[in-house]
Amino acid sequence: MFHGMNFKAVLVTTAGFTVLAGCAAAPPPPPAPPRVVAAKHTNSLAVDAAPAPSAIYADPASACAGIGGKYVGNLKCQMSDGSVAQILSGADATRARATSIPVAPGTPRAWVLATTAITFEYDGYRHDTLTGTAATPDAMASGAKLLSQWWGIDNRDDLLKTLKWLQFEGHRSEFDQLGRQVNAMTDAQFITVEDELQRYAEQLHRLEIVRQHYRELGGKSILAWDLVRYISLCRWGYLAGYLSEMEAWDHIMAAALRLQQTFVSWRDLQSDFLIGREFWSMEQTRKTGTPFRVIYDRFIDDRASPWNVNDWNMNLHVVSPLSINDRPRE
Repeated sequence: MFHGMNFKAVLVTTAGFTVLAGCAAAPPPPPAPPRVVAAKHTNSLAVDAAPAPSAIYADPASACAGIGGKYVGNLKCQMSDGSVAQILSGADATRARATSIPVAPGTPRAWVLATTAITFEYDGYRHDTLTGTAATPDAMASGAKLLSQWWGIDNRDDLLKTLKWLQFEGHRSEFDQLGRQVNAMTDAQFITVEDELQRYAEQLHRLEIVRQHYRELGGKSILAWDLVRYISLCRWGYLAGYLSEMEAWDHIMAAALRLQQTFVSWRDLQSDFLIGREFWSMEQTRKTGTPFRVIYDRFIDDRASPWNVNDWNMNLHVVSPLSINDRPRE
């Protein structure tokens, strides 16, 4: 997945033009929300709070000069630190500005965004907006590319089919099937199966994860792994333009209530997510398992993390949880 960096950012709104400009900075310790995070895969940066007062500029060159930059053509500003900021206008500027408005911490929407905190932190997204970054044209294209490369999702229909799979099956279906088989084995039978799988590292890895966790997880299975990704897909789907904002919130709020009813704490939820991730891929566990675990440990302890500023038992004001058992006939 994309691995982002932290940036400081400012949003300058003009009568005709919007400049999303920023300067790179070393990653700071996690501050209290709202946080300022810009994704590496977009050249436009997000705003952390209310935008700066509007100023009126007649042309792009004046807009660049107004934020201390130099206009270099093609609606771009060269900033003093060497970075390049994109100038947006019209519908692009309106969308970028709207998707940069933070969700207030301690609210149901902030709670549901916090479910995806590990992945979004690793990828350099914000935790306090639905899209995780200002929805500039570049960011929207990057969101679509992410969905295509990692999920094989190239349009709205693909997204809805994948969401349905995560809702009713996901990797927990395979985890549970293998778990029942392992649970029925004697120790001698398990050792025999292990020996037979020595040449198949991925299958052996999954077998060992199931042997270690299936009984302790019980009915929860690895639901967090499936539904946290469900929520992430809704966020990226909105960024890519495959879902409307209302559709995205409707999907993820119901999923959030299901997660809240299944798990007992942020620690419980996120540890289940990491177990599911280990089951999903031995390769990715070896490549990025450690940084994912580091983020988990930091967010558990950090009083200002998205989990610790959003009480687990918050009333999410959702009527019905996402159904995960009764798949409708097609």
